[in-house]
Parts: sequence; C-alpha cells; structure tokens
Amino acid sequence: MLVSKMSKPILVTCLVASMLVGCGTKTTEKLNDKEQASFVNDVNKMVSNRGSGQELESTFKNKIMKLDKKHASDVLNAYMFSVQQDSGELKVKMGPLQSDLLKVMKDKKVDVTKHESIDKLDDGLVKGLLAEAEKLHLKVKQDKGSETFYLAVDYQYVLDNYGKYMDDDLKTFLQFNKKQSEHEIFDSKNEEFDLKEIASQIKEIEKNESKWKDGNYKESWANSGRYLYSILLGVDHTFFVEDGKMKPNIKKEFESIIKENKGTQVAKMLKDYLSIIEKQNGQINEQVKNEAKDLSMKPFSTYIDIEFGTEDTSQQMEAPQENKQ
Repeated sequence: MLVSKMSKPILVTCLVASMLVGCGTKTTEKLNDKEQASFVNDVNKMVSNRGSGQELESTFKNKIMKLDKKHASDVLNAYMFSVQQDSGELKVKMGPLQSDLLKVMKDKKVDVTKHESIDKLDDGLVKGLLAEAEKLHLKVKQDKGSETFYLAVDYQYVLDNYGKYMDDDLKTFLQFNKKQSEHEIFDSKNEEFDLKEIASQIKEIEKNESKWKDGNYKESWANSGRYLYSILLGVDHTFFVEDGKMKPNIKKEFESIIKENKGTQVAKMLKDYLSIIEKQNGQINEQVKNEAKDLSMKPFSTYIDIEFGTEDTSQQMEAPQENKQ
C-alpha cells in the first residue's frame, strides 16, 4: 500500500511526538468514587477472609493505576497488613529449619538472605522456604550476632512497584519501616543495643511528626516511637543494669547522645531519665522502672489510645477497615 504525500508528514509528526509525549496515547481512566470505594471494600474483605498478600496483589496489580492516591493507599495498606500475616505464618514453617538454614550458610557457603541464592540450592525444604519467601515478598535475615534467622518485609519491592500510587503519609511510614529493617538495634551475641541508632530512629519519627500527626497511620507511628523509647529507657529489659546500677558505659553513651542532640525530644527524655535515677542515688529500682515506663509513654500519648506493649509493636500496620462510603 502506497503512502500518500499528505500522510508522510503526519506520520513523521506522530513519530516525533510519540518520542516526546506519545502519539495518540490515552491516559488511564480513573474509576469513579463509588467504584473505587467498592474495590477497596472488596480488597479488605479478602484480608478479613485471610487472603494472602500474593492473592491481594494479583487482584489490585492491574487496577491500582485506576485509583486515586487515597483509595490506592487504602488498598496498599491492606496489602501490607496481609503480607505481615503471611510473615507470621511462614515464620512457623521456618522454626524447625533454623539449623538447616545455618548449615547451608556455613557448609555450602550459600547466603540464604539473598533471593538469588535459591538457584544454588538443591531441591529441599530450605529451597522451598526461600522460594515461598520470595513469592510473598519477604526476606530471610540473620539476627545480628546470633545464628537465628527471621523474616522481614521486602519494603523496597513495595516502594519500587507501588510507591508512585501512595499518598505521602503511607510512603513516609513504609520508608521508615524499611530503614528499621535495614538497621538492627540489638546485637544478640554481645547483648547490646545500638543506642545511637535507636536515638536516630526516634528523631526520624519526631522529624516527620508534622506529616503524620493528622494522618491515617498515627497510631503506628506512635507505637514505633513508644516502643523505641521503652528500649532506650530500659523499661522491659535489664541490659543497662549491673549490680543494681546503670553500667558506666551506658551512662557515658547517654551523655554523648544528649550532647550531640541538644534541643531534641530524645535528649530531653534521656536527661529526665538520668535525673530519675540520680534521685534514687544511682539505683535502678522499682521506683525508677515505674517512672521510666511513665516517661516512655508521654511523647506520643496524644496519638494513641490503645494498649501498648504487644509483640512486634514497631511493625504494626493499621488493620484495614471496610469503606463505608
């Protein structure tokens, strides 16, 4: 078929235009508000019926671009909640395989914390576990200073693939969770907390407070902050104590954090904590523990009214609710 002289410049124009903005490209048409609310409800019902993260993702993957950021964030929050549940279930399967994972690491020199290691393994329970973790977008990690393995959400995958659909509220929270998963705060071998890392994470929460204080995830942010403060103030552990008093190296590090973070909430909290101990002549007794617990609850008390102290508090997502629109 011959192309007429008139059609040639049109084709050239379209070719050039397509390189810049696309020739005849259609923008994705959004669902209307009622359709979006209905879709969010359908996803939340899947979570209520214990649909896996993989099932949820297959449901929303080709539809997320048709939602506005509010409804897309609701869907992605439900997805993250489901992935957390997947993690809990796979953790049960991982329990009996701890020694097998360690053997693979030591004897076969295969790093089980990396997805690409799957192809290096023979078929078996360990390979099956790693394959399932990858499928669910979970990462196998080794506890710092120990021979124990655990699971963490692959936040980078979620941010890379769906970050552009999220509102800033959810994206900021997931970025913070990603940072937490990459920077362990406890060394099991030496039984030591990384106090400066804890202080850094608390400062990150406080820095972002203006973004999240009126947002949908304020309880999760508050839980994270109070969880970290409970560690920093020795509420539920005795790693800072020796012969009934604070270890000298811990006190020295606290004083260093206070000096390096003048004017911050975390510096004020540590000064108050040291003052409480000083009033008890340096003894860390029940009075100090009770006052430290009360102190740890104060900074984020306006954002949360649920009981604090459940397992994995710092990793909680908001439980998805059905949209009533």
